[in-house]
Amino acid sequence: MERNSKTILALIILVIIAFALFPVQTTVWSESKDLTEGNFNQSKPRVAVSRNTVHVVWESHKYASGSESSILYRRSTDGGNTWDPAVRLADKSANKRDPDIAAFGDSVHVVWEDQRDSATTGSDIYLRSSDDGGATWKTEQQLTSDPANQRRPRVAAYGESVHVTWLDERNMATADYDLYHRRSTTSGRTWDSEQRLTSNPSIQWRQSMAAYEKSVYVVYEDYRDWRYSAPVRSSRIYYVKSTDGGASWSAENKLPTNGLWQFYPDVAASANYVYVTWSDGRSWTTTKLDIWFIRSTDQGSTWSDETRITSDSGRQEFSRIAADGRSVYIAWQDLESEMPTGTDIYYREGGRYGTDWNAPIRLSGYQWQDGQAAAASNAQIYLVWAEESLTETRGTEIFYRQGTPQSRPLCLVAVDALLGVGPSAKERGAPIQAAQKPAMRRLVTPQEAAALIQKNKNNQSFAILDLQTPEEFKTGHIENAVNIDYYIGDRTNNSKTLRGELNKLDKNKTYLIYCLVDFRARATMDMMEHLGFREVHDISGGIVQWTAEGLPTVK
Repeated sequence: MERNSKTILALIILVIIAFALFPVQTTVWSESKDLTEGNFNQSKPRVAVSRNTVHVVWESHKYASGSESSILYRRSTDGGNTWDPAVRLADKSANKRDPDIAAFGDSVHVVWEDQRDSATTGSDIYLRSSDDGGATWKTEQQLTSDPANQRRPRVAAYGESVHVTWLDERNMATADYDLYHRRSTTSGRTWDSEQRLTSNPSIQWRQSMAAYEKSVYVVYEDYRDWRYSAPVRSSRIYYVKSTDGGASWSAENKLPTNGLWQFYPDVAASANYVYVTWSDGRSWTTTKLDIWFIRSTDQGSTWSDETRITSDSGRQEFSRIAADGRSVYIAWQDLESEMPTGTDIYYREGGRYGTDWNAPIRLSGYQWQDGQAAAASNAQIYLVWAEESLTETRGTEIFYRQGTPQSRPLCLVAVDALLGVGPSAKERGAPIQAAQKPAMRRLVTPQEAAALIQKNKNNQSFAILDLQTPEEFKTGHIENAVNIDYYIGDRTNNSKTLRGELNKLDKNKTYLIYCLVDFRARATMDMMEHLGFREVHDISGGIVQWTAEGLPTVK
């Protein structure tokens, strides 16, 4: 009996030790960084990482209509902490669009669609390279010159090899859109001839490409089975691959999936592993579009069963994938809560080479976010996206965020949970059900607002914001209110924005806000919530209701 008791006690001690030492890994996220710094009408960002340098490229428009577009680039040489000024890689002399970027070592390569010779050769594919990690850039190169249009280029790099694919219209009379490829084995100094990758007389487009050593993979949407009549057939995901560095290519292959209405594929590769994600409409009647995932452990020779990444109502689409070591990362655009909080960027991480998936995390909210792209290196995930305010109409900006893994003993994670300490929800990335809210956000009546003002009469940490136009403000406002014009961003020859003005304020203060009636104040409260203000009160009915209840104003 005594011996059994000692054995049980020993087992208990071992369990306690294991509990104390067992590591749990979480991802801590940086604050969102506005890479365009208040310059609007920026779109289609792409990101690449090499060593400790993060490279981001995007399409920049002078006007919201999209005319006079150019290609801009920024880099961070310290893993995303600080950023060099933006560099214009392609001028505004003609439409430049759909950029992509790849990096390996000190070599960086950017491609884009260019319409400078549209009268003779339509849209062409151009490339510009750097040999010193993006510090300086070589002269641009024209990679295509066929009279038909070449569109939507994608680039991948490994070692001295650079691969470019694009959507080509030269065979439209017989084969609709096709995919072409061109490679360089000298880091972009010289180029081999073009290669046609697809030839089926149907549409092949929206391609994605990845390269690892001698293996190159291209996945794309294929419409050869498209049919509306019963039995309905739809777009599927196909792929081609090369195992000799792009010298030769396999036949076109369909991914072994059971999906229906498959769109927007993306691919990543690491060692012998190939990872593919896409949007899938097989459950349209219940969950609209979902994100799915499949992997290969033998360079695309065989494939695993499919994994369903999302199953929420609404649409999840435009998934982007990145891989590094044992981890796989997928980010997507989620329209589950499209109104009134816009579209959000969600993310999931798959450990053990994409076999062990954590819960979805929402990384953004209360704006319109889309066009996301992902890269991974050194066990970190890097995301960029385009973002437009719910309350302003001046166009989109480019934002960046990075996630860093953090391992901690299970016992400390449990203690943090009990004490409410440890990495914040914002650092971890807010869980699906948790929006990033201030400590207090509420609608108050004019009488409650008057009492709040009286209570905080001598409180330096209390402020009143008037969101009326300057003309409205002059006709009557609450005493001591500071006027910030809600429509400041829409005024001619004005570089200021409402978000920019709010960002200058002390977020730890308590704010009472109002406008003429209430719409502007409620939209602003949403914005302040997104920016992280601690406490915000909104006067229901605005200055009109305030005055109707006989409360004083000044002019």
